[in-house]
Amino acid sequence: MFKLNFENKDKNVKIQIIAVCLTIVVVSTAFIINFFRIRDEISKGKFNSNSLIQEVGAMEKEMLIKTFESKVSDLKIKKLEKQLNLINKKLSILENTEKDLEQTKLELQKAQIDLQIMQKNNYIKDQKIENLVAKAIGNELTSDQGFYADNHLDFLILGKRDGLTDSIITATINEKTQKIILVSYPRDLYFNGRKINEIYNKYGIEKIAEAVYLISGVLPEKYIVLDLNSFVEVIDSVGGIDLNVPKKIYDKSYPGPDSSYQVFEIEAGQQHLDGATALKYARSRKSSSDFERSKRQQQIIESFYAKLKSMSISENLPEYYKLFTNLMAGINTNIEMLSAFSYYQNYKNFTFIRENVLSTSNFLHSTKNTRGQYILLPISGNYQDIKTHVETLINQ
Repeated sequence: MFKLNFENKDKNVKIQIIAVCLTIVVVSTAFIINFFRIRDEISKGKFNSNSLIQEVGAMEKEMLIKTFESKVSDLKIKKLEKQLNLINKKLSILENTEKDLEQTKLELQKAQIDLQIMQKNNYIKDQKIENLVAKAIGNELTSDQGFYADNHLDFLILGKRDGLTDSIITATINEKTQKIILVSYPRDLYFNGRKINEIYNKYGIEKIAEAVYLISGVLPEKYIVLDLNSFVEVIDSVGGIDLNVPKKIYDKSYPGPDSSYQVFEIEAGQQHLDGATALKYARSRKSSSDFERSKRQQQIIESFYAKLKSMSISENLPEYYKLFTNLMAGINTNIEMLSAFSYYQNYKNFTFIRENVLSTSNFLHSTKNTRGQYILLPISGNYQDIKTHVETLINQ
């Protein structure tokens, strides 16, 4: 029995030993498996770490490159800014120089005009002294005759509407050739940054006379400014005018009262015009052009002069003196009544040279300014050709 118990105990010990061995084997196997798994994970971790390190290195490199490029770009910008500042300074110096030159040029032009006026005025004074001496010895010269050193008496005739002088004409009297030369300047002619028809309203008669002088070489000593009403009154004061209409005019857009439009129509051929009709004839342009209108305005001046000649003013001087004194009260002019009668008496038989209009068919071309306005400029870029042409007209 003791032996049986011993055997049983020995058997149990063996089983326990086997169990311990199996446990050791299982644990060892698990340890080995975990070891290899951990090693693989560590190996993978090293790869990921290397990849991460490589990515971080690449990003740092890219950032360094971008930072460098940014600094280079900043340096370039600063360099460009310095260059631009230097250019702006040079431009500013040039602009100031150009302004100084332009101002000097304007002052020189003004001095030239003043000199011409002084020369003419001095000649007039000298001539008047000669007249006084001649009168004292009984050999008086005709009043106002030969008062101008260049033998030219120049008039500036302006037709004004709403502040704009849409009619600008010079009349030059050449006593040597016994001619009266009319030259028209289109209202859209651009001069010193604005249309010439704006100058009178903004700066006065002296500036428009100066502009005419710088454009044509004609320096007007006398001026006459008519508005629409005074124009009608002047024509009606002589009982209307007679002229030959070269071609029929049909203008369905002639300006009427209160911003309206009306039809103006006149047949070709010999016509008698009262003041209102003469005004329409002078102003209408929808059926033709501004240049044709200028020619008609010159025709009206000649016809008015012809009507004066037919009225025998010299024989009825007191009556007409009173009439024209009242009439000239509504006209802006520097011509005295006695001088006006003297001019008429001296020049009534002179020949008119008209239809001289500065236009796109001779010396001008059309374009637009920065504000989109239609303007006219000299083809040559300056006014010398115009001056030469006008001088030829006056002296031929």
